[in-house]
Amino acid sequence: MKSKKNLILYALCISLHMQAQVSKIYGYKQYLYGGAMQMNNGTEDKPGNEKPMPSVSTLYFIFAEIEKNKSVIPQQLWIDKQLYNFTLDTIRQFPFIIISSGQGGSLSSDTLVKSATGCVIQLKDPITVKKQNIPKSIGKMVRENALVLIYQYKGRQRKIFIRHLKQLTPIYNP
Repeated sequence: MKSKKNLILYALCISLHMQAQVSKIYGYKQYLYGGAMQMNNGTEDKPGNEKPMPSVSTLYFIFAEIEKNKSVIPQQLWIDKQLYNFTLDTIRQFPFIIISSGQGGSLSSDTLVKSATGCVIQLKDPITVKKQNIPKSIGKMVRENALVLIYQYKGRQRKIFIRHLKQLTPIYNP
């Protein structure tokens, strides 16, 4: 029994060491309400009883902090069991803050990355990949976590995840 515990502890230490190239990952989602109102007529049985419902979009802000003097290649980004394509950008100024217009035109700010000891990259403009099956090798990880980032380091594939994305102040557009 004791050797089994030691083996599990050893495997955990190796696992943590493997993920050390990406020292931290930040994941946020922000709802965008507004634009043209859609009519919800799927639940009403009589014409004219439709209810307006706001159109809602979701914006994602994903950042990865990479240890100094390390080089990684992000390959796959899974958000809520969906594969996304993305572009990369390096964040050079901290803190990284976004300003949002709230309900009634009030402004609010959210600090996404306060500071960093390594290089921070942003996985920008995520766009869903149509009809992508989840590979068996990462299926459990993708199903159990809100975000999974698969990256390459020294020719080997690594994975890091976030259980829940932090929700930012919603944006309301007229």
